[in-house]
Amino acid sequence: MTKFCVGLLAAAALVAGASPVCAQADSALAVTRAGTSLFRVNVDGNVGIGESSPSQRLTVKGGVRADSATLGRVRFPDGSKVESMRITPVAVTFSAGWANQGGGWAPARYYLDPAGVVHLTGRMRYTGTGGSGITLFVLPAGYRPSGTLTLSVPAASGYGYLLIYADGSVKADGLVNGTGVSLDGATFLAEQ
Repeated sequence: MTKFCVGLLAAAALVAGASPVCAQADSALAVTRAGTSLFRVNVDGNVGIGESSPSQRLTVKGGVRADSATLGRVRFPDGSKVESMRITPVAVTFSAGWANQGGGWAPARYYLDPAGVVHLTGRMRYTGTGGSGITLFVLPAGYRPSGTLTLSVPAASGYGYLLIYADGSVKADGLVNGTGVSLDGATFLAEQ
């Protein structure tokens, strides 16, 4: 391929150790260092960062960090894709004595949003005796706080408390037999 250098040496100087800005016959602009492509704009308008032959409008070889992104569709190398960012909550696996409230109430579930916030939803009830301090369920790794949290939750008998531990166990405080407990609105940041 024939190379020709363009008068953009100042742009190359911005990248330490980069060669002069040159374009190949198939590129409008190319910046390289030690023979490795750092940035390239092909004549068809495709941009490559760390990629010498970009096949898409933007091809990045390496990680990408962004404060925000708006995506209509995400495609994976195997051809699968995500077209909506719908979050599917996970059903709670109760400890002995706890069950979903039933009677038209939403079942107890949890999910993690893209910001790393865990959301607890639904309503459950205690069918055993001595509900205070008993484990309701255990959150898996990735859904746990970095330290113990105390969250106030509405209960049939007024308000109770959820104690959420770094090991994932969720316990009740101030709840008694037959108490219905709403998890709606209980949120916390997952351990980073």
